[in-house]
Amino acid sequence: MHELSVAQNIIDIVKENVPEKDLRNVKTIFLEVGEFSGVIPDSLEYCFDVIKTDASLGNSKMEIKKIPFVLFCDDCKSETTIIWE
Repeated sequence: MHELSVAQNIIDIVKENVPEKDLRNVKTIFLEVGEFSGVIPDSLEYCFDVIKTDASLGNSKMEIKKIPFVLFCDDCKSETTIIWE
């Protein structure tokens, strides 16, 4: 499950950009995840929830927006969205 390491990386990025005294004030972390990124959003949220308290982010939540995979054909100028279910 690499989502745990992704969650830890996200926490590290937040900690690099938010002063330590303000970490408890972080309410929401917004994240966009590509459809074919290899990340399972539910697993990522779960992993984040498990480790966030140890990182002083216990009051925060993660909001994930899925970004679809879009193909564009230069010949016919059509666009196709692929959704992985």
